[in-house]
Amino acid sequence: ELSNVSFHTGRAEELGREPDLRESFDFATARAVSALPVLLEYLTPFIKKDGYLICYKGPGYQEELENAQKAIETFHLELICIKQFHIQPINMERSIIVFKKNQPTDQRYPRRAGVPAKKPIR
Repeated sequence: ELSNVSFHTGRAEELGREPDLRESFDFATARAVSALPVLLEYLTPFIKKDGYLICYKGPGYQEELENAQKAIETFHLELICIKQFHIQPINMERSIIVFKKNQPTDQRYPRRAGVPAKKPIR
């Protein structure tokens, strides 16, 4: 029963350069896509200034967050909160990491298809 929700299919590296999609969303989220430095490059171009990135991560989120510091700076993100929780039926730890975007994304990003995954910003 959601309203005013959009879904788009395609590579983030290509869709993130589309004028109709670039910096046009208040929120973006992803689950089980890639390590945090890569995920931030995929999501950030879609979000408006003052918008939010909501990242669903597993038990190794602390190391991913450490490895993502350069990407966080590059994309002018602010860590807002980390919510940790336990999924009882499968006995798994999960976290939701929320970032706020404080400045527009440089036109150089996202880099062309495949580059963010092969050469993450670190």
